[in-house]
Amino acid sequence: MSSHLVTAAEQDLPPGPEAPQPPPIPAPAELLGWTHQFHPGLFFTSVYVSDDAASAPDPTIQGSANSLSYRLVFDGALAWRSDTAALDQRLHLAYGQVRQADAEWLENIDEIRYDGIFRRDVAKPTFVYRAWGFESVFTSAEDEHAFDPIRIFSSWGVGQLYKDLLPGDALEWRLGVRVQKSWGSTLLPEQEDLLFGPEAFVRYERTIDDLRSFFVMYEGWNEFSDLSHVTNTITAGVKMRFASHLTVELGLRMYYEARPEDATPSEVGYSRWFIRQDSMIGVDVVF
Repeated sequence: MSSHLVTAAEQDLPPGPEAPQPPPIPAPAELLGWTHQFHPGLFFTSVYVSDDAASAPDPTIQGSANSLSYRLVFDGALAWRSDTAALDQRLHLAYGQVRQADAEWLENIDEIRYDGIFRRDVAKPTFVYRAWGFESVFTSAEDEHAFDPIRIFSSWGVGQLYKDLLPGDALEWRLGVRVQKSWGSTLLPEQEDLLFGPEAFVRYERTIDDLRSFFVMYEGWNEFSDLSHVTNTITAGVKMRFASHLTVELGLRMYYEARPEDATPSEVGYSRWFIRQDSMIGVDVVF
């Protein structure tokens, strides 16, 4: 009888202090030193472009057409990290052709873009930066010259970088000053002027898991001598992996350039949005 009473009393006792719990596992530290990633792929692509894409000032949209085509893609990244500084470089190459009926293969996707940025922490998440890069195409619209047109730019300023607001994401904004120069046989004289003015940059990216990721990015710039001449570029992408090397990608590029003061009303390609949408399925590898 007494043993039953003791058991009942023990069951009625208030709970004692919880056993000490192990500390949470810290997030893995970012690798210091040099790292790299290469991502080649072969995709079959459905492309949609807005009307009059041939008049777009943006060479990436100008050389595209509504079609079904194939595309070879290479994305490369080379990065360096220290406790207070970071260097990121990205290279994006895309080349594709389209063939309709019995016609010959024609250029359809043609893009080269390189970006580099060096960040120096001031007080995290704030940093000062120096950025540079260029955009071009493998062949011109007339299929006569390589790297025609080409745009080279450099900038510097201040920004902030936030990581893991949600698991696996990154949000970065930058505000600075850009110097830019373009050359090309199809460009108007004012499009080849040396531009010097403010720039803005915002990018959000998130890796949901090993199979799903997406990003959206905005770039805007203009020139101090003509602040109404604003250029806006929006790019976005979604990637879904269904097997080890089978991938579906959706891409969007939007370009808007306001009419500069020295452009005549008859010159086309200004003050309107140009759009290119890509739907791709193919095989790729990451190493």
